[in-house]
Amino acid sequence: MKWDDYRILLAIVRHKKLASAAKALNLTISTIYRRLEKIEEGRSEPLFRRDDGFYEATELGTELALTAERMEQEVFRAERLVYGEHRDLQGRVTITGPEVLSHFFLARHVPKLCAQHPSLEFEILCGNSVLSLANREADLALRPFRPSDDALYGRKLADIKWAKYGRKKPGVETSNARVIGYSQIEFAEKILQSKDVDFPDSQIQTYSNGLVLSASLAANGAGIAVIPMILGEQWPNLTRLSGPLSQSTSELWMVCHKDLRHSARIRVVFDALEEAAQEDLAMFTGES
Repeated sequence: MKWDDYRILLAIVRHKKLASAAKALNLTISTIYRRLEKIEEGRSEPLFRRDDGFYEATELGTELALTAERMEQEVFRAERLVYGEHRDLQGRVTITGPEVLSHFFLARHVPKLCAQHPSLEFEILCGNSVLSLANREADLALRPFRPSDDALYGRKLADIKWAKYGRKKPGVETSNARVIGYSQIEFAEKILQSKDVDFPDSQIQTYSNGLVLSASLAANGAGIAVIPMILGEQWPNLTRLSGPLSQSTSELWMVCHKDLRHSARIRVVFDALEEAAQEDLAMFTGES
């Protein structure tokens, strides 16, 4: 079996369907089908059990898939090492971050990086899912927590404080005001239940499953939102109704794979975003 055969086998194991595997590898379904037939030829047992279009790996198929995963990691490692050796400031840097950090931190500072380094390209991937740095889904990641993987290298850029925000109007009264609650955001739900906030359940009328959505709801008069200050300080038509909440601190980390930390383009982005976080300290923590 060649490496391409292992890639096809692994894609089918992961996606369970030929159509999904073909899409992941940018191949046609007929190509995937022919290649699988050729891989299975001459073997004492099939690699998959077929059931109404779904492909479930047999014991042999599972063992070969595990081998393919190890090969894949070595390929990714080789790519990281080659990429990390580049000393020039050319090429693409892919940065991933949660919605709030992408919109209200990265979006403000990447244009400056573009102007300073015209030979670099920047790809910003916004989303709350954690992309793999080992598999080169991204080169750099902004994360609101300390990295725990020993294969990653990171720097803490700032603390992230939260505060209460409401619609901008004179004389906002908070004691009996409506409050925007959270659903499906565990950390935010805990903040609303902390002694810092202390809103009774009777004040919560609207629930949100997004921080940006909560800011928009608050700005349109739905109630008081407890949100990160980096979001609340920039959202139009919002006013801050409290100081930074002491029990709501998280951390902003910039992370890359250790194999990439000596890359010139990675270092320049690290340094620039660390400086940018210091510029934005008042928005992150309420401190000048």
